[in-house]
Amino acid sequence: MFELKDAVFDRDLDEALFIAEQMLQHSKANTGEIIRSVGFFYNVFSNIWQIRRLAGQGNSKKQVQNTLGINNNWYFNKLWKDASAFQLADMPRIFEALLDADRASKGFTKMNPSTILLLMIKRIIG
Repeated sequence: MFELKDAVFDRDLDEALFIAEQMLQHSKANTGEIIRSVGFFYNVFSNIWQIRRLAGQGNSKKQVQNTLGINNNWYFNKLWKDASAFQLADMPRIFEALLDADRASKGFTKMNPSTILLLMIKRIIG
């Protein structure tokens, strides 16, 4: 999952799609893999959205860290770096892609699980 995240954050669509295909091929339950992926990316982008929003309000890096209650400096610095890959304006599109993938994986569409995951990745990368 972390390799997929890195490819998405690097905006490397080919690599991200390749990794996603590999994940699906090695998964026993494609729908479960999509639900895990949506949850993982929702958590990641929720943190990024909060960092971008708080930094955009003029808060210092330390103030953002304190507001989010993240005590681990290494982890926060990684999140801070990750947040630089996306703009606050990207967040509505990304959260919409995650919501659509979540709904689709729960039966609100006739798309197959592979298509749902690949489309979600394409929409996140933009």
